[in-house]
Amino acid sequence: MTTRRTVLCTVGALGTITALAGCSEQEPTEEEPEAESEATEEAESEDDPVSESPLDDITLEFVEFLYGFSSGLTARVNVRYHADGGSERFYTLVEAYVDEQVVGDNSTWENIGAGRTTEIELDIEELTALGEYDLDDVTEVVISGRRDGGEIVELESYSGDDVRQQVEE
Repeated sequence: MTTRRTVLCTVGALGTITALAGCSEQEPTEEEPEAESEATEEAESEDDPVSESPLDDITLEFVEFLYGFSSGLTARVNVRYHADGGSERFYTLVEAYVDEQVVGDNSTWENIGAGRTTEIELDIEELTALGEYDLDDVTEVVISGRRDGGEIVELESYSGDDVRQQVEE
C-alpha cells in the first residue's frame, strides 16, 4: 500500500531532478513544448469545478480531539452530506502515527442523512498513558473516508502538535 509520505517523497525527488535538469545548458528539444502543454492541460483540469471527486457531496465539517488518561485519544469527526434527499453509507477511518508507523486506528460505517451533519466518535485506545505509546509520541493523525464501494480518500491530516494543542484547550 502506498502511503501519503511515500508519494510526497517521490514527488519531491522528481521535482528536484526536474529542477536540476532545467538548469543544464542543453538546447531545448521539440519534446519540451509538448510537456509544457500537458502540464497546462493538467493544471486547467484541476481548476475545473465540474470535475467530481469521490466524495463530492460529503465534506468534513470539523474534528474535535479529546484525551483520557486510560481511555486514549478520541476523535469526534463531523461529516455533512450535501444531497437533497436520502442517506449514504459512509466509512470513517482515523489513524495515529508515530513517525512512519501506524500505532493506533479505528474505523466505522455510519449512515449519514441528506442535509445533516453527523458526528462519528472514534477511540484510539492504543494511545494511553499506560500503553506503549502516549499522546506525546504522536507525530500525525489522519482522517480518511469513503463511500460504500468507493476508494478511501484522505479528508484531513493533523500534526501531533495540533492534536496536543486541541486536547489542551
